[in-house]
Amino acid sequence: MLPRNHRLSLVSGFEGLAQTTELDQRHAMVWDIFEHMDAICFAIMNSSTTSIDRRAISNSVYHAEYRLSKLNNELAATGNGQNLTKALAAAAQLFLHIFIRSLPASAPRHLRLFDKLRLLLESDEHEIGSLYTRSGLPILLWMHFVGATDEGDSLSRGLHVSKLEQLCLEMGIDSYTIFERALKDVLWINEPGITYAGRAWEDIWVGLELR
Repeated sequence: MLPRNHRLSLVSGFEGLAQTTELDQRHAMVWDIFEHMDAICFAIMNSSTTSIDRRAISNSVYHAEYRLSKLNNELAATGNGQNLTKALAAAAQLFLHIFIRSLPASAPRHLRLFDKLRLLLESDEHEIGSLYTRSGLPILLWMHFVGATDEGDSLSRGLHVSKLEQLCLEMGIDSYTIFERALKDVLWINEPGITYAGRAWEDIWVGLELR
C-alpha cells in the first residue's frame, strides 16, 4: 500500500484533469496504469531482496509494459485528437523504460516516443492547455521532466528544460528540494530519478538565474 499522502496528491492531480478534459475509456486506462506504476515504484524502493519480491515486481513491470504498449498502439491508430491521453501514455512508457527498467534513455527504441511526447506537448490543442491549472501543472512538469531525459538530443532537451523553467516560475519552485517534491507528486523512483532530476535542475537553475 502506498503512503496515503502520496496517493492523495497523485489522485488529486488526475481528478483535476477529469474536470477539464473528456475522461474517456483510454484516459481512464492511463490513470489506472499510472497507479499500477506508482505501486511498482513503491515496491522497488521499499521491498526486501527476496526472490519472491523480485519475481512479483518483475511480473508487475511486464504487465505494465504490455498494457502501455497496447494502449500506445491503439492511440496511434486514432488519428488526430486525444493529445493529452497520448502524451501521458508516451511519457508513462518512457518512465517505465528509463526509470523503472533502467534502460538507457539514448536507446533507439525511445527515439519515436521522445519525438511523439515533444510534439504532443508543443501542440496547442485545448486538452494540453487544460493542464494549466493548480492540479494539472505538476503533471505537465513531470511530463517535461521525462522528456528532458532525452540528453542525446540537445535541441529537444533544451525545449523541455525551457518549459520546465517556465513551469518552475509559475509553480514557485526555487530549489531542487521543491522540484523533486513536485515530481514525487506524480510518479517517482529514487534512482535513476535523483540522477536525472539533479542534472535537469542544474540546467533549470542556470536559466532561472538569467531571467
